[in-house]
Amino acid sequence: MRLFDARTQAFSTPPVALPKVIAIDEFKGDTDKGKFQLIIADPITRRPIDILENRRAKTIQRYLRERGQQVEMVIMDLSSTFKNAVQQALDKPVIIADSFHFSRYIYWALNKVRVRVQKHFSEKDRKHGKRIQKLLFKRSHKLNTAQKAIVRHYLSLHPDLQTAYTIKEAYQAWFDTNKAQERHDVRQSLHDFYQLVQDKQLPEFIKAIGTFRRWETEIINAFIYPHLSNGFVEGINNRTKVIKRTSYGYQNFSRFRAKILAQHFIKDFDISVG
Repeated sequence: MRLFDARTQAFSTPPVALPKVIAIDEFKGDTDKGKFQLIIADPITRRPIDILENRRAKTIQRYLRERGQQVEMVIMDLSSTFKNAVQQALDKPVIIADSFHFSRYIYWALNKVRVRVQKHFSEKDRKHGKRIQKLLFKRSHKLNTAQKAIVRHYLSLHPDLQTAYTIKEAYQAWFDTNKAQERHDVRQSLHDFYQLVQDKQLPEFIKAIGTFRRWETEIINAFIYPHLSNGFVEGINNRTKVIKRTSYGYQNFSRFRAKILAQHFIKDFDISVG
């Protein structure tokens, strides 16, 4: 451990200043500092910048006030804690909602409708209901002939499921066609989608668009800056899970942080022998 501490000392010093664009996300570290830690990463270099000992608002605010004078954009999931902390610590930052995290509210709503109505299915259809979840989530034009037949069969079993699928398809069309639109056009088409959901009156989707309304500006920013997302952070977190698993966990947060940062620094070096 003394050798490890000596070798990783260079990674233990926090950066003096953060770049103009950062991405933040939580992950489950299970260290002596708490169950969850927070990663701050650079979406341009796709490398972790630092690891915070917890995800509390005060911790994030203190860190950003000390080192975030240059930060202009922050990418995050739909966490009100992160949003409030960033807004209070920084000077009017542009907050970008990660598209995966806001899109999943629509898919969650579709699945909730499936779960609600499947009690009306036959025993056979109810047994296989969960298996079609991926087919319902998939874009209809990507289904093959057999898959389309299966989807049609299940949609015919209850009108609410048919309506939910129609809303999901409308959302996917909105998402695909608005990637390169101007801010006003994205906002207007999003409001048209709200109206569609209101007209259909499915409570699961009414609740979903409530989240969209609260994060509307941040969602629209995701289309203004389509090259910026949190997808790469999920990759970093997956690598962190491997580090944690192969080490049978890290109790000491400082060493866990150093291990993560060091691992991502050396991963591009070829240190193989022969």
